[in-house]
Amino acid sequence: MLGRHHLFASDDHAREALLARFPNPCMASQQLWSWREKRMLARFVAGADMFSNESSGASIAKQYRDLGLRLRPADMDRLSGWSAVSQRFGDPAAGIPATLFIHQRCKRLLETLPYLQHDPDRPGDILKSNINEHGAGGDDAADALRYLVFTKPRVLTMMRLGGALMHNGPQPRLIRT
Repeated sequence: MLGRHHLFASDDHAREALLARFPNPCMASQQLWSWREKRMLARFVAGADMFSNESSGASIAKQYRDLGLRLRPADMDRLSGWSAVSQRFGDPAAGIPATLFIHQRCKRLLETLPYLQHDPDRPGDILKSNINEHGAGGDDAADALRYLVFTKPRVLTMMRLGGALMHNGPQPRLIRT
């Protein structure tokens, strides 16, 4: 699916996807290869269940890692996550513009959002709902949106305070994972 949309998780993934789609060198493959940095996904986040060991002793996250996709645990704080999603939708009545837009191709998410209900026992949370036996319903698409919006990339930064570099220990570096 990532290759079909020209999105890549790593240089190796980009190389494999382009070779599968264009076995012989051509202008299209060269152009996509030159765009790969712009089309590289910064992070993959997944729910905590992806990191628990199965009966085989390996987690689903490890199976993905073996295929070259490194998953990170999503921030599972539901209240703060739903608050972040709500804030990103903005408040047109108060003149606060939206900073989150959902593409029409996100059909499952667009079908899910109108059916979400507030949890009467936890103000600020959404009532958890599961898929039925026919595969309909559930809030998995909305949870994926919450993970995306609320889980921030790991970036270490330094800043100068009062003109002096404030830091204890070894020199930090900018790291993206």
